[in-house]
Amino acid sequence: MKYQTIPLNALVPSPYNPPARERKVEALASNIQKNGLLAPIIIANDNTIVDGHRRHMAFKLIAKEAGIKESTLKVPVVKHNSDSHEMYDAMFVAANEDTMLLNGNQYLWRYMKGAPIPKVHLSRINWLEEALGLKYAHGMFKRILDFGGSALTYQMCMGVYCRYTGTNYRKNKIHMRKLAYYLLNVESPYRVKSSMAHFIPVNTLKKAVLGRKKLNAKFAPQKIG
Repeated sequence: MKYQTIPLNALVPSPYNPPARERKVEALASNIQKNGLLAPIIIANDNTIVDGHRRHMAFKLIAKEAGIKESTLKVPVVKHNSDSHEMYDAMFVAANEDTMLLNGNQYLWRYMKGAPIPKVHLSRINWLEEALGLKYAHGMFKRILDFGGSALTYQMCMGVYCRYTGTNYRKNKIHMRKLAYYLLNVESPYRVKSSMAHFIPVNTLKKAVLGRKKLNAKFAPQKIG
């Protein structure tokens, strides 16, 4: 590895970095202006960013607000001696396990871009693809990404629903698609899970889902003793 400074516009963002991770960098930019860059940006041999996308965006904001050309603003970096794109992405995931952790929404974004993700997330996403069919599932994923949700939240709710109602997700795609629509547009996964936790009658729940009707119930914490 080698420490150096390079022009801001020479840095290349990773194509697999979820864009949600680059939002709200104003506080970071202010901190850099006040205290300097405390941790250099890590890059690969071709200047692809391995760790430091938010620092990169903060510098871009600093340059814009100061009216400085990005080609003239030098940024401290540490260049890693790697020339494998697969290794870049593996390093990116490893680096962010210790910094700003990837969340379910960002892992779903990476999956939709064809990037590798942990098995726990992949298995839930694959479950939804099997239950809904690939085309319908990917349409659902786009909706989830739009409002910042996680595929895990929906899969967990749908899995509990299948066990609670005795619905076989492999043999009832139409039912599963109606359930997906219900969770995206009618009731939240949290409210549906709460209804099952409070032992809503199975027929009442299925009728609400298939008829796209809101659950006409209030769920209060149960008192013990």
